Amino acid sequence: MNTFSLISRSRISESESDNVKRHILDLIPHSKKIEIKEISEKTKIDRGTVSKIVENMIETRDINAEYFRSTNSILFHHEKELSPG
Repeated sequence: MNTFSLISRSRISESESDNVKRHILDLIPHSKKIEIKEISEKTKIDRGTVSKIVENMIETRDINAEYFRSTNSILFHHEKELSPG
């Protein structure tokens, strides 16, 4: 792999980011936990890029979740609706 391809892969394109974000947002209502590998396979985007996008989504509070690097998985925190009194 040459230096140019390393540099170009270190940047995340807007279409890659949008694709991963859309996939994650679609999963939230149906999943409590998902692995980076699953998102990568569905979106055809490498795991490292998916991880960076997930970490950014958590940091910017686009999703309420935790990312566990040791297992490469995301745990979504579903908010419980409070019923009126």
